[in-house]
Amino acid sequence: MYYQKIILCQPDSEKGCCACCGLFNFYDISMENLTGFLRDERYRFSLGERYLALEGKENSADFRIRDSTSYICPYQAFVDASRPGCQLHPGVEGEKRDISLFGSRICGDFLCPAHEILDENLKGILIDNIHHWYHYSIAIIDPESFIWIVDCIKSRFDVSFQDAKTATLRSELLGAALKIHAEFLRAIEQPIFFYSVSEYNLNKQGISLLSTSEKMKTERERIVRRMAEIMKG
Repeated sequence: MYYQKIILCQPDSEKGCCACCGLFNFYDISMENLTGFLRDERYRFSLGERYLALEGKENSADFRIRDSTSYICPYQAFVDASRPGCQLHPGVEGEKRDISLFGSRICGDFLCPAHEILDENLKGILIDNIHHWYHYSIAIIDPESFIWIVDCIKSRFDVSFQDAKTATLRSELLGAALKIHAEFLRAIEQPIFFYSVSEYNLNKQGISLLSTSEKMKTERERIVRRMAEIMKG
């Protein structure tokens, strides 16, 4: 199938995504908080004990997660200076993923909903124009919002994704829009990453920029205003 041809997990040497490892299961999905988590090995490996301590109770003030049934893997980290990924992946440490909760078979076979929802053209736009791991991951966890952002840039601002001369502008517009959307996702109290297309479709009304809800209309207007500012220089 088409979505199996381009794998989004680790597309190049400057960025990667490990959302399926539970990174966006925290309530605080700010870049600062997630960066600190990925860099702090001792904190990551304390999570197992913290999960046991929850025992179905409400989250503690200092350890708030969106879904207590969804795992946050301690083996996700920066595999180089700017690229988050799996420390146990064959490309990093040889095949050691069987010591993780899901094991090598589940991790090796899994593809998130973005692989099916985004066609090859949109995947190419995503990989070629977004260079920071955080904005890249936001696009992957909510692929329909990425679709709306791309369409807005093309239709409302007449920016071509084929013209090499607009490469810097495209990256700036995409980054600004995804930054705003990340702030929105951080503020809502529900899971924001889903492991299947059907699960994503059931929940996207609350997060997708393609939603007809009033709050999404407000966010779309905010994004358009910011893009207009960038276009004016």
